[in-house]
Parts: sequence; structure tokens; C-alpha cells
Amino acid sequence: MQSRQLALLGSIIVVCFAIAAGGGWWWLTHRAVPIRAIVNHPSQYDGRTVRIRGVVEGSITVIRYGGYKVNDGTGSIIVLTRGVAPKRGSKVTVSGQVKSVFQIGDISGVVIIEYNRRE
Repeated sequence: MQSRQLALLGSIIVVCFAIAAGGGWWWLTHRAVPIRAIVNHPSQYDGRTVRIRGVVEGSITVIRYGGYKVNDGTGSIIVLTRGVAPKRGSKVTVSGQVKSVFQIGDISGVVIIEYNRRE
């Protein structure tokens, strides 16, 4: 009887650990990175896929390509997209690859190449 209780308790602990690990993985892969962190440390993010959330401050679409500026309250960054850019004032969640376009001293040009966007 006692060995069955220990086995049940062990199973419950394993299941709880698996749920916690899965939740931690989801949080790490789905959390938004503050734009300030990307802009202030472009070399740490260059080439990495990130997720940002914010409000579109301005946008432009030319033929099949667009660009728009996103502000999350910590900073702003330009996002380049294949397709129509979202309208000014839209709340967006964007996943994409960070590209450091240039860096001269403390001045850097950083953009995100959009992979996915939710409005």
C-alpha cells in the first residue's frame, strides 16, 4: 500500500515538473523583448529572432514592400515587411530577425525583418 502511494506521489511530482518546464519554455519563447534592449545592444541581438509588441507610429507601403515604426514605450524600431504595412495607431505583435544595418561609434541603425505579425 505504501509503495503505491510513493509511486503515485512520484508520478505527480514528475507531471508537475513537466508542466513547469513547459510553461517556462513557452514564456521564454513567447515573451516580448523591450525595444530599448535591441536598440541599445544591437550586436547582442543581430541575427536573432525576437518578438516585440507596441503601437505603430508611422508606416509606408511601396508596391509589395513596407516599413513601419513600432514604439513599445521603451523605444522605437523600424520593421520591414513583405506586404502592406499596418496603419498608424495599430497595436502589433511582431516576430522577426534583427539586422544591424550600420554602427558608427555609439550610433547604430537597427531594423527587424518581419516574419509574422498580429494586429
